[in-house]
Amino acid sequence: MGNPKLFIAGSIGRNYFIKKKFNVFENFFYPVQNPTVYRARDIADFIIDLFKKHELDEVYMVYTEMASSIKLEPELLKLLPLNLDTLKEDIGYSNKIIKTDDMIKYEPSPVAVFNVLISKYVKGIIYGALVEAFASEQYARMAAMDDATANADEMLHLLNLNYNRARQAAITQEISEIVSGASTMQ
Repeated sequence: MGNPKLFIAGSIGRNYFIKKKFNVFENFFYPVQNPTVYRARDIADFIIDLFKKHELDEVYMVYTEMASSIKLEPELLKLLPLNLDTLKEDIGYSNKIIKTDDMIKYEPSPVAVFNVLISKYVKGIIYGALVEAFASEQYARMAAMDDATANADEMLHLLNLNYNRARQAAITQEISEIVSGASTMQ
């Protein structure tokens, strides 16, 4: 890892890394609030092009994964070069023996098919990460709003109790004054 390059999508991450004085190689100025397949394709094409030009040796992606409804975790995923075992696991490949026939000529070549599939696979993974990050952000906002609502409800309850106690003390004070005033008149 002689010269790592940092690619960022989203303004919060961009602001964080710029504030920390990291060297940001590329900013994808897409609003992360609206992940689309087209944006994922643009990012994937850009990164694959740099990888094919040998400007990148490896590509890793970091994003927020919603592990459960109460747990958000940072996730690190190696995009390129593809690991064959990981790829087989992702597509559900089993170790069945596939028979080939040398008499059959395949058009396009397996390499050409594989190159197209790599592009689509990387685009799909990036799109999935963008959607996952967006869902995580929305869930974090929803959880924050729920917490704020619960805190506001608790505060209103305490204020209502304090108000009722103060009002009850004022009424008791007035009754005591009336009773002591009536007893002095007799």
